[in-house]
Amino acid sequence: MTALFLSVSAAAAILQSPAAAGAAPRAPRDLESAGWYLAERQGASAKGDGALLRAGWSWLAARPAAAANTSGTVALALLEAARATGEPAFAEAAMARAEVVRLALRGGEEPFAPDIELLARTGDAADRDAARLFVEARIERAGGAVGEVRRLARLRAALPDLVAYDAALLADAAFASGLGAQASALVSAATRAWPKTPDSSHGVVSLGALLAAAALAGSDAAARCAVALASTQGRDGSWAVRDTQATAFATRGLALHARATGDRDAARAAARGAAWLHRTQLAQGAWASWNDGLPEPFVGALYVPQTAEAVRALALVR
Repeated sequence: MTALFLSVSAAAAILQSPAAAGAAPRAPRDLESAGWYLAERQGASAKGDGALLRAGWSWLAARPAAAANTSGTVALALLEAARATGEPAFAEAAMARAEVVRLALRGGEEPFAPDIELLARTGDAADRDAARLFVEARIERAGGAVGEVRRLARLRAALPDLVAYDAALLADAAFASGLGAQASALVSAATRAWPKTPDSSHGVVSLGALLAAAALAGSDAAARCAVALASTQGRDGSWAVRDTQATAFATRGLALHARATGDRDAARAAARGAAWLHRTQLAQGAWASWNDGLPEPFVGALYVPQTAEAVRALALVR
């Protein structure tokens, strides 16, 4: 009962925060339906060793197995949906995931960057301190931000276009933990891993994530990312030929950049991306991996994290 009490209390604090109080106008129903789609698919537990498999979400909607590497992203989406809609159940689901991250850290597990960002954003000072210590230790082990990006490049040798994506997620966690200088250093180092194919799905995802991190950290790399993304947007408002994940990341990055700088071109591109996401949401509240505008079932597969990524974009552009 203690963990549940903490989750509900934290959820109430989130909904009473200044960000929540200023969340007007009220979010559209499509954001609410997407939030319920995500919240209702959270697993209470999962088989296997390690805390990170608990209170998580699967990667593919048709498979119930928890995916530890993407569950933090879903929880962040629910946290943002809670602030946008005022629905406490969304915040409670995110806080249940945050409790899992606390258990993982105490047990010596290494959470993924979105989990650490989630912990930093619960509103609890102890959580933020734990997140900050994790990020500092990880960067220090690698010998600095450049060393960390080089480490990520070795891990992503088969998919080099995603190195900037991985670095951006850690930069987001650093920024949320109060480590602005480290976040900026990670963004700067990640620009050296600029996608070789910026118009591909992976390239757009990386640039969108990098732009979001750069906008939050106030990095000079933001303008370059924004121009590259806007230039590859399709006439229908999507990116990478109607790819949901690419469109969500690009839209969110451009929206954050527009908020930070007042860039009108970025704001217009973000609005067009959001309009495409609004048009392609499925009846159940989710998004398919791709959507050519045909009726179901003539759409892509349903991946839970991609719906979460669309939610994070639409929570900014309403």
